[in-house]
Amino acid sequence: MKAAYYDQDGYTLLELLVVISILVMSYLLVTPLMIGKSGNVQLNRAAQQIASDLRSLRTRAVTGGKVLQFEIAEDGHGYRYSGVERMVALEQDMVLISRAENAYGNQISFYPDGTNSGIDLVLKSDNRELSISSEWPKGQVEVRHAG
Repeated sequence: MKAAYYDQDGYTLLELLVVISILVMSYLLVTPLMIGKSGNVQLNRAAQQIASDLRSLRTRAVTGGKVLQFEIAEDGHGYRYSGVERMVALEQDMVLISRAENAYGNQISFYPDGTNSGIDLVLKSDNRELSISSEWPKGQVEVRHAG
């Protein structure tokens, strides 16, 4: 009597279930990490845009020879600056706060000599925050982790 020989051309159900369960566990572990990273990317992008607008405003004040203003919205969800009529809106979960204690409140003035009235801003989103600041009188704007 000959032994029966089966030529196997596929995977067993058990092998498929193991592979699927590994893929599902990987997805469940990686997805929350990716969501958290996208929030950081959005916060970084917004902070860099604000810093860029502040640098541009400083340059315009120097080259134009006049005082220009940067103003934070009262609710902190946007800002405007000289030469722009409408408010620049931030993402819905982001808030821009001024930590500077000066007579201007939520305004920052840029002067023709390159100085400013002081920049000490915090951009917050959920439990993350970035600091946007400038050392007086240099006027150079930096973004770094608040802390």
